Amino acid sequence: MKNVQFTTDKKLWLYGGLTIFVALWFAPVLPPGIDWDRPAGLWVELFKAPLASDVSWAWLPVVIFFLLSRIVGIALIFSIPAVAVGWVIHAVIVIIRQKIRTKHDPTT
Repeated sequence: MKNVQFTTDKKLWLYGGLTIFVALWFAPVLPPGIDWDRPAGLWVELFKAPLASDVSWAWLPVVIFFLLSRIVGIALIFSIPAVAVGWVIHAVIVIIRQKIRTKHDPTT
């Protein structure tokens, strides 16, 4: 059995990871009934905060900081599985592509 070298397709890995990262933002992670049961709802809340009548202008920076800290935290948490699963998807595609190329080109 010969040792086969596979090349990393960074663009494929990037696109796969970004797709998973974006998909995770729309996955329901909280129980229903909360305004933002999907993390993407935090962005809606962030833009609704200045328009809300129940938030005074004095508390607006605190509310925005709270929402932004949640968004950053969730983004950091979602980045780990997105990179890992994106790499696995990338590896499977690269291996399949290599097998197809060697099947059609016997010199490699």
